[in-house]
Amino acid sequence: MDAVAPLVDAIRRTKAMGKPVVACCDLCASAAYWTACECNEIMAANAISSEFGSIGVMMQFPDYAKYYEKEGIKVHTIYSNLSTYKNAPFEAAKKGEYESIKAEELLCYEDLGTEAIRRYTVEDFPCIVAIDCEGNNVYARGN
Repeated sequence: MDAVAPLVDAIRRTKAMGKPVVACCDLCASAAYWTACECNEIMAANAISSEFGSIGVMMQFPDYAKYYEKEGIKVHTIYSNLSTYKNAPFEAAKKGEYESIKAEELLCYEDLGTEAIRRYTVEDFPCIVAIDCEGNNVYARGN
């Protein structure tokens, strides 16, 4: 996902110079599809096995915990004392508990990519908003 913003910037700059940008894809899903959507055209690399998917409908991650344990590697996770519940849905998912993450909905500013405004539906996720209506960080102010 980190590559999407610079790729989108490059595509937009190229298009602004009047040059067409074409995405020729074999597997085009998630971040690749998101990036391809900025192009003038999207083409399938072939008519037999090219696949096109959607954006943001799944999450997949490898679990190397047993491998690391076998190799004698211990992973330590340290959280700030200001956020004791950080990453709780992700940590639950690593244990096979997917119930807390229910839905994600894009509300506006899609062109901002990862900084777009989204609505997340989660359960059992205590949350404290630390930014006031003027954009000030409550923790930084000491309140």
